[in-house]
Amino acid sequence: MDYPKRCPNRLMFNEETKECDWEDKVDCKGREKLIDTEGLDDEVRPGSNNTRGRSTKFCMVKQNGDYADSYYCNVYHNCHGGFDTIQYCTRGL
Repeated sequence: MDYPKRCPNRLMFNEETKECDWEDKVDCKGREKLIDTEGLDDEVRPGSNNTRGRSTKFCMVKQNGDYADSYYCNVYHNCHGGFDTIQYCTRGL
């Protein structure tokens, strides 16, 4: 399973800018617009012992960087060395 960074409330991951952005600036065709992220934490927090995320097929063939989730517009993946850290867009910019 791929693990998606949190985009702030009602914000979505913009694959062009690699940041959370307003809904009208994001192309979300073919995906659910939002998943309820209330109460969810990013998979890996800064300073955590587990800073590598999980090894997934999603990140195995990708260069290091942030990528939009395949299913939800307010979720994105941080790929580094084939490891995947899911993050959700958080409140505000």
